[in-house]
Amino acid sequence: MDSNPEFNDSFLEVFNELNLKAVGFGDLKAEEISSLLNLGKAEAKLARKREYDEPFYFLKKVKKEKIKLAEKEFNKGGLSLTTGGKLLHLTGGNDKGKAIRLLTQIYKDNWGDYLLTIGLGDSLNDFPMLEWVDIPVLVKKKGNYYERKIISKLKVYKASGIGPVGWNQAVLGLIEKNDSKTS
Repeated sequence: MDSNPEFNDSFLEVFNELNLKAVGFGDLKAEEISSLLNLGKAEAKLARKREYDEPFYFLKKVKKEKIKLAEKEFNKGGLSLTTGGKLLHLTGGNDKGKAIRLLTQIYKDNWGDYLLTIGLGDSLNDFPMLEWVDIPVLVKKKGNYYERKIISKLKVYKASGIGPVGWNQAVLGLIEKNDSKTS
């Protein structure tokens, strides 16, 4: 796994200890990422350039209990394991919530206090971002359902569509709603 050397040792050590076989982005060529995530080759090359997390997947189905054990081991080393839309992510002290807080502060410092933030996501790795934006939007997952753990903890605007379609519907709906307020 060469894309995130700092995660490499922990990743391999924990998974070997638990007898789990996983493949990380650093193990994949751009063509494989393109196929796995339905991205164009240029986007896959960009997606492979990671600095703050290591997306990965298991080669065979893994019981939740084993994933919880891996998560505990990673936590001991200051790393976090979170679930994304299609992959799991090993992160080191960073998340989308920290990123949105930093970006929001940069905007406020440079352009004034009024700023309306909107975050769209469908998975647990989006939770920290959704927690910090003014308008959190939850998009349906591929199986036509919302992430239950997010709904149980946050008041969110629920996009009616799945994936990119839901994202598009939500953004257009919010723009339309805002336009009607200003007209």
